[in-house]
Amino acid sequence: MRLFSKTSLILFVVISVIAGWLYFSQEKPQDIFTTTSQDSEEFGEVKKQDIVQKSTLSGFIEPHSKAVIKAPFKGYVTRVYVKIGDTVKVGDPLITVVQSLNVPNIESFPIRSAIAGKVVQLLTKPGQYVDPSYSESTLLRVDDLSKLHVSAEVPELDIINLKITQNAIIKATAVIDRTYKGQVEEISLASTAQDNWRQSIVNFKVNLLVSEFDQNLKPGMSVVADVVTGEKKDVLALKHEFIERDGEKYFVDTVEGERKEIEVGMKNEEVFEIVSGLSQGDKVKQVDFLKIAKKSK
Repeated sequence: MRLFSKTSLILFVVISVIAGWLYFSQEKPQDIFTTTSQDSEEFGEVKKQDIVQKSTLSGFIEPHSKAVIKAPFKGYVTRVYVKIGDTVKVGDPLITVVQSLNVPNIESFPIRSAIAGKVVQLLTKPGQYVDPSYSESTLLRVDDLSKLHVSAEVPELDIINLKITQNAIIKATAVIDRTYKGQVEEISLASTAQDNWRQSIVNFKVNLLVSEFDQNLKPGMSVVADVVTGEKKDVLALKHEFIERDGEKYFVDTVEGERKEIEVGMKNEEVFEIVSGLSQGDKVKQVDFLKIAKKSK
């Protein structure tokens, strides 16, 4: 019985090996496993479209102006005239601070608002001891919310593309269901160089005016703004992956196998404008960047 079991096992293995060899030696259809020369991903077509150039800035929302009230001297808060959300006018009393609580009938004068606006922060209460030397010495803040701005810093390589009055689309991190319109209103003429990990980082201060906003957009919120730095309507365009750059010249390979030099114009992160060398509807091959990289070695 044991001899029969070994013989059966050996026979089974031999048959399995032969069957496997016969299966894999047969020619298999290739149409569903290989990419043909007609694969749409390998060819690009010259089409007319709008091209928009953008510079992306990150920053935060600032009010039109703000008045930050800090402790004028060491002392005690004796009275607070406002609460968060109150609207105040220029000259309205905000808070009173005295140097001592032990002096009867001490003369005191309230600190008054220097701007018209809304109380957005109230960080003290009557009886609190205050000291201007404290790192957190802010007692109260009033913001003029009649206008909002975006304060951003832009790397030196991008600053050349920015111009006053360019339009922008602003997106706040905390407001996920809408965007806001804006406009470049101020560009610094000098950089704010900083030393970061022994490398000099050169940025320029840029301010945008938020031209439309709602109550969801608040001072201090972080935002990203896409500034439109250039735009062309209904021009011939081709994606980057179908255009080869060689020095200052640009080339494409047509589907017929012809290598053509082209002239390009405006570009963005997706496409080049085709100025000359190709016509609408022309098809070209995708650039083999791996082959180019091997040649350059």
